[in-house]
Amino acid sequence: MNKKVLPFSLILISIFVICYFLLKMYNEHVSPQRYFPIFIGMIFLLAGIYSYVQKPNSIVIQYFLALMFISGMALALSIPSSENIKPARELEVVFISFAPYILLKFFEHFPSSAKPNFFRQVRILTLYMAIFITISYLFIGIHHRVIISTIIRPCIVANIILALLGCVVLFYLHLRSNSNKIKNQIYLLIGSIIISFAPVVILNLIPNAFFSLPGAPFHYSVN
Repeated sequence: MNKKVLPFSLILISIFVICYFLLKMYNEHVSPQRYFPIFIGMIFLLAGIYSYVQKPNSIVIQYFLALMFISGMALALSIPSSENIKPARELEVVFISFAPYILLKFFEHFPSSAKPNFFRQVRILTLYMAIFITISYLFIGIHHRVIISTIIRPCIVANIILALLGCVVLFYLHLRSNSNKIKNQIYLLIGSIIISFAPVVILNLIPNAFFSLPGAPFHYSVN
């Protein structure tokens, strides 16, 4: 595939999907402040595409593009999903399910390709969980709300937490054996991951999935 075809295709897909849901939200008179996560998701997408255009041959950048695309789309679809605008929820579940796997694939190559066996095992486990979540939701969960609250939603949260724990352990191992330059990059990544994921996981996903508590609204968690 031509190196410029992939980001161009992602741009077209992203523009089409986001414009479709923006129009649907406008027609349903969704309050303006709820549009904010969509623009955050678009920033993720643009960051990934820009990085890919700069270094299309880098395997790290290729997985960074995939991570930014899947994370950005999941974030952009969160509000249309909460407004029950179809098919936002179905797409959101697919993107969120595979985000932990893509996150681990990215860190499998960054900052080096030498990884302990446990990391690859965790990555494979997140892939199997993503496939299980997606199939369960699309074929069963859509028609049985109880399945979503008791199985699918906890599995999504568990998959995210599993991926984050795998990254934390990997970061710890890298901090023990790399140069100061790599360590500074890892510190920056750790800070970015905490800022990006902690509010959503702690304030929204965990209370809602495991304790049936009314967590903070998703758009507040990402603000």
